[in-house]
Amino acid sequence: MKNSEDTALLHLRKAGLDFAAAKALSVNASIADEVVGFHIQQSIEKGLKAILAANKVDFRKTHDIRELMDLAQKQSIPIPDQFRYLDEWNPFGVELRYDDIPVGIPPIDRNAAIAITGQFVEWVQLKLSKKQ
Repeated sequence: MKNSEDTALLHLRKAGLDFAAAKALSVNASIADEVVGFHIQQSIEKGLKAILAANKVDFRKTHDIRELMDLAQKQSIPIPDQFRYLDEWNPFGVELRYDDIPVGIPPIDRNAAIAITGQFVEWVQLKLSKKQ
């Protein structure tokens, strides 16, 4: 089994890969919001797992951003207030991979989504660099 530092770095790398995919896909209007949203959700999820692993916190296999954020809070790992609503991306992790976005839901603001996800990934990178 990998140690927590290796696991944290792996999750951070994977978060960066999903963020790069989301960024590249977000500029193409023919790519569905579900696809862009999935990579945003995955980037956030893996970033949270990186933070937890770096702090030697065990977590179950889950796609639930809220669960991971709550676990961080219970372990006294502060997550900046600007990221408190990242769990709004939860539906893109599972439900919207297999279902359509409900009628009447506005399109995602891709620029805003990329901006906040980029800030989050940068924050995770900074936190992990301070741990080393």
